[in-house]
Amino acid sequence: MNWYEAINFFAVATAVLASAGLLVRRPSFRSIMLALFLLFCGYAHLLIFLFESGRFVDYPLVAALYFTHIPPGLAAGPLLYFHARSMAGDAHGLSRRDWAHFLPALASAILLADRFTWSAREKIAFVEDFLRGGHAAYRYALLALMLYVLAYTVAAFFTIMRRLRPGNPVHARIAVLEFSILGIALIVIINGLALFFPYPAFTMFENLATSAGLAVIFLLIQRYPHIFRYADLSSGDSPPRTYLAGVDTGVLRAQLVALMEDEKFYCDEDLSLKRLADALEVTPHQLSEFLNDRFGKNFSTFVNGYRILESQRILLEEPARSTLSVAYAAGFNSYTSFYNAFRKSTGMSPGEYRKRNRRP
Repeated sequence: MNWYEAINFFAVATAVLASAGLLVRRPSFRSIMLALFLLFCGYAHLLIFLFESGRFVDYPLVAALYFTHIPPGLAAGPLLYFHARSMAGDAHGLSRRDWAHFLPALASAILLADRFTWSAREKIAFVEDFLRGGHAAYRYALLALMLYVLAYTVAAFFTIMRRLRPGNPVHARIAVLEFSILGIALIVIINGLALFFPYPAFTMFENLATSAGLAVIFLLIQRYPHIFRYADLSSGDSPPRTYLAGVDTGVLRAQLVALMEDEKFYCDEDLSLKRLADALEVTPHQLSEFLNDRFGKNFSTFVNGYRILESQRILLEEPARSTLSVAYAAGFNSYTSFYNAFRKSTGMSPGEYRKRNRRP
């Protein structure tokens, strides 16, 4: 296996790992949509790479799976679109009408049922003939599939653009993440078009671009898991008189604990009530009322409680670290605010706390 093959196989692995990460940890509608879309991207990339490089004959098992990429390919567009709608705050599940978007995928599975049963040798012969310019009807069908996915990609793009608010830092991060995902969709489409224009240099560039894009998506999911799971572009309309009416407070509490304890959201020194509320898919009024009712604290006191605990841990586990560095690491934006909050909570300064609790 040379470096080029290793990079392409690694890209497929990152797509699978990213999908698994989205599904195994508190799966939601949006994470399921994105996970299935990334699985298709990885699968499509594997097939395109093997067929364009001529290596599919070396992997009969993969060749035997040919034609199975078409139904998922027709589902990829709607998956991308509904994920974008979820990030825009417009969808939290599929209605009966929404399922109609997946009918082309079901129809293609029925129409191709007989070809699924072909042997690997028959499928290899079909692909070889296709790459030599044969099977015109199938060629046009693939082109239509790519245009179909492209139409949903464009719809997803305008869904995001319609809800973006300039100057909102959460929206800015969501835009980066969503446009990266849309970019992957476009690269996969262009890579598929390379089947019609088999220029080796262009093919290699597109395969490497797809590999890089899948790796970037994987890293972004690891870097901003709370954005992928909780944040959206909802307009933030005026809250109702009863702020928590219709809010599942049990789910809200679980999500809040996950953000604070698992993701350490409090370590962001720019964290605000609005940003945390956006991540939890509630309004600032709802979050403020929830914190007061369930924890008996306002936003600042609640977040600083986590920051103090984090600073206490760092002070004892890293005795050589300066208290200023500890303050920033715990999420405080200045030493003064850290010192005052720490003394108010513990009755002593950070230096005194470290000295009294110094480990042998």
